[in-house]
This record gives sequence, C-alpha cells and structure tokens, in this order.
Amino acid sequence: MKLPGFKKGSKSEPPEPKVSYHYSLRISPEYVQFAIWIKQEDSYQILSLSSSWQWTPGDLDSLVAQADQALGESSASVNEDIGDPDQVLLGIPVSWTTNSQLLPEYKNVLKTLTESLDLKPIGFVVTVESMVNYLNAVDGVVNGIVIGIEGQVIELAMVGQGIIHQTTVYDHHGALVEDIAAAIHSLNNPHLPPKVYLYSW
Repeated sequence: MKLPGFKKGSKSEPPEPKVSYHYSLRISPEYVQFAIWIKQEDSYQILSLSSSWQWTPGDLDSLVAQADQALGESSASVNEDIGDPDQVLLGIPVSWTTNSQLLPEYKNVLKTLTESLDLKPIGFVVTVESMVNYLNAVDGVVNGIVIGIEGQVIELAMVGQGIIHQTTVYDHHGALVEDIAAAIHSLNNPHLPPKVYLYSW
C-alpha cells in the first residue's frame, strides 16, 4: 500500500544540535578580557575574544568601564546572531581569594561589576587553578610550579600530583628571570618539583 506523502527509503532528519552562547570575563590585577563561548552539545569553543583592557587597581569605576569596553569589543566581532546571553563565568586572580574562597572585600566588587554590565554571574574560577586543571588534562598529572605573568604581577602555584599545595603573588618590577627566581624562593620550600610551567596573557 502506498501511503500519501511517504517516499520509499526516506529517513527523518536528525535534530539539529542545541546551541547556546556564554560569556566569560577574566579579571587580573591589571587587565580584563571578555570571551564569548559557543556550546554545542557537550563541546565548548571560543567564538570571540577581546583584547586585554587595562584598568586601575583599586578603582571600581575603572574596572567597570574597561570591562564594558572589552564586552563591546568581543560582541562586535561576532558575525552571527547569538541572541542576548546574560550569564557570565568570572575568572579572578588568586590574590582575591583565600583557600579558594572569595575574600569579602571583593564580593561587592563582583556584584557591582556584573550588575553594571547587566550580567548574571554563574560562578567564579581562580585563573591559576584553571590553568592547573587544563595542564592536568593535556599533560597528565602535574608536578611542578605553575607561573602566570601579567603586567607587574607574578602568580605562582606549587603543584604536586595535580593538586595545588601553595600559592603566592609577587610584584614584578625588575628583570623577569630574577623576579621569577625571587618569587620561587619566597615559597620557602626546599623540595621543589621538577618542572616549571610558564604562561602569560
């Protein structure tokens, strides 16, 4: 029997993968940077990344203004309709935390910042901790010192068996190699791991 509208061998079209868009905002002691991410099923990919915009440490108005510039830049470079995403994941410096918990004086900073940008924070990650998680994923279990450099700040994390055991922040004002050596020395740890991982923005 031939059924109306039925073609032999026809198959239903697979459903299109669900797509969503998300913001992330990386805050360092001197710079801010926005990214727009696209999520398809369980895969994330950066769709747009702003430049690093310098803000004045301790000046909340400066932080808001420069973050707004970074958001505008990242949005302007997108050539497709992403709707109006309003959720943002915040990346923050280790100096804003203690034991991976946000220090009280920065809670109002993040609240004012996200409200000024009309965004809803979905959480925060510490940048150096995110880098360690990434290295664990791509390089195996990390045993080393992870060093992040941006502007006049050096952040260090002592990592053993993939776990951060110690962090410190060091002001970078002299020769880079000498400052890194001084920062490592400030850890006051006689048993240094065999590797050093260096990253910069």
